[in-house]
Amino acid sequence: MSQFIEECFELFANRRFIESMGSFDTYGQINWLSKDFASYLQSLHLEKGACVALMYPNVVEYVIAMIGTLRAGFMVININPFYISARIGSTIKR
Repeated sequence: MSQFIEECFELFANRRFIESMGSFDTYGQINWLSKDFASYLQSLHLEKGACVALMYPNVVEYVIAMIGTLRAGFMVININPFYISARIGSTIKR
């Protein structure tokens, strides 16, 4: 992750980052949760730069997973829930 983003997580740790269903998560909470997710991904021993497919359309967990994936050194591939499996296989280059 870029140094700028890391500095923002530290500088604004107590500020609101995202709102969902009437509750707020702070930069500090998202920072901690995304680091935890990054640690989980690294425990899977994936190859450096591996693609991680995410399909979380409009939920807070998507933000956590996306930031965590990037922190772990992997590439985020967004999956559209309306794609059929044959299309997904043909669009991902190996």
